[in-house]
Amino acid sequence: MIRATFMLLLFAAVSACTSVASTRHGRHVAQPGFYCEVGRRFETGAWASATLDSNGQQLKAEWDWRQSLSTPLLRVSAVGSVKGPNPPNPYDAYTSVSWAQPGKRKSPKLRLELTTAPDSRYWWARGFTTDFTSDLDRSLVMVWSDLIALSRGASSLDVVLRAPNGRVAKKASVDPMLIASGERQVSEALHSLADLTRDYTRRCQRVDDVDPKIIVT
Repeated sequence: MIRATFMLLLFAAVSACTSVASTRHGRHVAQPGFYCEVGRRFETGAWASATLDSNGQQLKAEWDWRQSLSTPLLRVSAVGSVKGPNPPNPYDAYTSVSWAQPGKRKSPKLRLELTTAPDSRYWWARGFTTDFTSDLDRSLVMVWSDLIALSRGASSLDVVLRAPNGRVAKKASVDPMLIASGERQVSEALHSLADLTRDYTRRCQRVDDVDPKIIVT
């Protein structure tokens, strides 16, 4: 009786270890589907893509928009994404304004601002600003629709690097129409993407595996 009980416990332990090993080293099963793309990713302008299953159902969609400003070191980008079947929203995204300062090993403490009044006496008020840092590449992140709204109501925009005492260390102008152009480019890219997905069997790339993370144990 004792021997039988011991053997049962041993069998259960071995089965559990085998199950864990099977989970860790599970067999990957490819999920075929389609990949649709508009534009080129990481290049200036708008880019959008959608991943579909074999029946044309959207699994995820992504888009971004990138633009250098007065110098390649001063740049703005917007990024949006959605998982599941819902269409990507051209306004549900975040945007980043980044300004790199080359040629220095150490920067004085400055903050990056996006403002309509760089010379205002109330510069100390917290608006679209970063903290004061010594970073050589600073980025200001905000909601994309907030930047669109700000640019729509502004006759001019400035990106400013400001010292803690209020002194403007560096300033660059941004044409508000540039943001409006980005808004339009994103909407056009997503419209083109929707056209592609409606005719996915002919106009999208067939792929062997849309999600390499799927594991069947």
